[in-house]
Amino acid sequence: MWATLALSTVLGLAPAQGDGLELKDARFTQSVLGAPRKDNKFLPGELVVLSFAVEGLQTTGICRVRYGMGLELSKKGADKPEYTRSPEDREAVIGLGGTHLPLYAVSSVGTDTPAGTYVMKVTVVDRVGKGKAVLEREFEVLPPQLGFVRVGLSYHAELPAPPVAVPGQTLFLNFGLVGFALDKKTGQPDLTFEMQPVDDKGKPTTSRPFKGDVRKAKEGFERFIPFDPIAFSAHRPGKFQIRLKVTDNLTSKSAEHTLDLTVLDPK
Repeated sequence: MWATLALSTVLGLAPAQGDGLELKDARFTQSVLGAPRKDNKFLPGELVVLSFAVEGLQTTGICRVRYGMGLELSKKGADKPEYTRSPEDREAVIGLGGTHLPLYAVSSVGTDTPAGTYVMKVTVVDRVGKGKAVLEREFEVLPPQLGFVRVGLSYHAELPAPPVAVPGQTLFLNFGLVGFALDKKTGQPDLTFEMQPVDDKGKPTTSRPFKGDVRKAKEGFERFIPFDPIAFSAHRPGKFQIRLKVTDNLTSKSAEHTLDLTVLDPK
């Protein structure tokens, strides 16, 4: 049901700080290095990404910090956690000075995860200064429904990118679909996908949306369809939105998602 893909740290509503450690700028984000989410509600199949910055880690050597992380995931009100991960030691280099270190945790919500409120608990330990902080944060898993999940940008298939670029960069749009119906006879979906970039005034930047149909799901992907990364060029400065829409032709339901993108003028 739960799969933790990466763990650097997480954030809490009421973190318990200790021995000089401070956790700041806590927020759920749309993806690793992505913009803050508007809420803490997640569809089955989504990635729960929690981002923040830690202050007060003591350095060893020139600019190296060492810390450990432990994670628990529990359904609210349950006696025992559903997932536990013992603290893992990690290192980072803060070569620009200071003690500010942006970190994140990523956990995958399985497509079979029951709806409800869950609690994420993390223990952060400074391996040099011996400080310790415990954090908790609640999030809600929604019932299955048609929607986009794991929407984010990358420089290529493996390296996440923030929603910021400069002219000349090529970024890749990543996403998946969940909550779609399957034909009772063929066992296959019937989806129509659209992607339309718009400028800061809401005007489309292309003469028509990019469109495509999905009528076949590979074996093992009957609940979650990952799309191949879509490359596009950030060729001019400005503020843009990438608007995604999917229509389930079997149920006549549709879902939308928007992703903000800022292309900076490097002058």
